Amino acid sequence: NNQIELHGSTFTEGRYGQGIKFSSSSDYVEIAHSSSLTPDEMTIEFSFKADSLSTRQILLNKYFTTGNQRGYLVDLNKNKLRFVASSTGSNYQLFGESETLQAEVWYDVKIAFKPGQYVKIYKNGVLSSEFTNSLNGIYDNNRHLLIGQYENHAYPFKGVIDEIRISDVTRE
Repeated sequence: NNQIELHGSTFTEGRYGQGIKFSSSSDYVEIAHSSSLTPDEMTIEFSFKADSLSTRQILLNKYFTTGNQRGYLVDLNKNKLRFVASSTGSNYQLFGESETLQAEVWYDVKIAFKPGQYVKIYKNGVLSSEFTNSLNGIYDNNRHLLIGQYENHAYPFKGVIDEIRISDVTRE
């Protein structure tokens, strides 16, 4: 329910209806800041299909290193899915998967974050990784949520993202 701006990205056929296509290094979506995008307890859900997995790519980003404004991000570190989060804006924990992903394949992702307890990553409805976390919440950095890239247009995603949902409960 927040203000959404598309920057170069376009609507296309997605996994479940319309998705957003990212095809150049300047394509991204910006969603205006709201504290509802940074709940302490949260579940992030979305579907994606990457054109290639040879470089680091940002899927969702509310994590800015400038001025210690780290919140959270979901990225592809080449062919691995990662969730990175901070409760202070400076210190962070990285939760990285070991499973190798494939390009041009749809993945339904769900990341459940329970402060001080766990991060669970589900892919295509199956629990694929579970981590213990020591974070007492997610830092609310008052920054916009970026979809498809990092700050300063770094690590652009190329592919399609569909059905993004951020909830203030852990859905398992």
